[in-house]
Amino acid sequence: MIPYISLFSNSLVLVLLAWYIGVQLRKILQKTTRFENRVFLVLFGILHLSVSLVFGLTLDRLPNVLDPHDFFNAALYADSWLQLFDFGHGFLSFFIYPLVQAKVSMTVLFLLFATISFKGFLIYFEMIKLDSVRKRSYPLLLFFMLPSIHIWTGMLGKEALLFLWMALLLKKISNRTYDWKMIVLFLLIFFLRPHVFFVLLVVLFVLILRDEKNSKQLKAFAIWATAFSFLVLFPLGALFFTDLDRFSLDSLLAYKEHFVNYTASLGGNTAISLKETTFFSRILYLLFMPLPFLSAIKSPIHWISAVENCYYIVVFIWVSVTLLRKRLSFKKLNREVQFALVSGSLLLFLFASYLYNLGLGNRMRLMFLPYLFFAAFRILDTFYSEQLPAQMEKRKLD
Repeated sequence: MIPYISLFSNSLVLVLLAWYIGVQLRKILQKTTRFENRVFLVLFGILHLSVSLVFGLTLDRLPNVLDPHDFFNAALYADSWLQLFDFGHGFLSFFIYPLVQAKVSMTVLFLLFATISFKGFLIYFEMIKLDSVRKRSYPLLLFFMLPSIHIWTGMLGKEALLFLWMALLLKKISNRTYDWKMIVLFLLIFFLRPHVFFVLLVVLFVLILRDEKNSKQLKAFAIWATAFSFLVLFPLGALFFTDLDRFSLDSLLAYKEHFVNYTASLGGNTAISLKETTFFSRILYLLFMPLPFLSAIKSPIHWISAVENCYYIVVFIWVSVTLLRKRLSFKKLNREVQFALVSGSLLLFLFASYLYNLGLGNRMRLMFLPYLFFAAFRILDTFYSEQLPAQMEKRKLD
């Protein structure tokens, strides 16, 4: 009987996923008029789902990738659904529990999470106005084709969910939709990544208070919600993050000392000691390492990451030079661009503060690089839009 249940469950989920992907892809293709952008979207979809499928099928040959097995087994052997409700890993197992109990396979779950993140990508394409992206900005589109982006967002893991929820949050801020759905999004992010939740909350809180167009009621609610979060949710998040029994300044300082000593004792090519590195050096590690000829690269995955990091360096230099030449005015940026730029930067600093492994850093990037690339798209688009009238006027005079 069980094989038939498994066959039915997996077939049903696959049919629903295929239908959903088809509907979503058709919607964005109908809005896309340029042929090259249509081709890009189709190739992107094929790449994203293919990477997820191959990853799921070959998972048993990757002994170092343990998280998907941990999530799956926790949901499979749990005595009850509510037993799994917790922060982080527990929340992910709680999320997939009904499907695992319905005998949905690991590979199909990979495709489910790839579909979840696929929707997040489509939201970013919509918000950068893909059909209006100028050819000068095309190098930024390569970000969405990088293999590691699809590896981490196409697997059974927290990255796919967080990727979608952060994209939805950015879209709501763009539309000024401060409703109960935004509160739900924040709570979901809190249960999955409490430290990310607080960074996003603080940035949004400041932007709401600074915006004169927002009502007094909205500002009052923002003050109340932020105060509640820090008084009630922050101690809970800190206990989860540090795995302490009680929340106090002494216990936090003791944990910090223990964690620093722990990172100093780690071995391997990807380990990073907090004692032997500075905050600035860890930012560089997080953004650009490993690099060819500068790091001990001993696996295909590390080589993929190293080549991608060369791309990140080129983009960083190009965007930085452009911003310096154009003299960016932060006040002139739209609220969603301000939110993405500040949130992405603060998350970068947060993760760099405790980065102790390059492999971990590669996954951390998914929590800030999409925001920074989105901001880069919109900022460069603004610059080029301002240049166009001046260029046309000059041509008329000539």
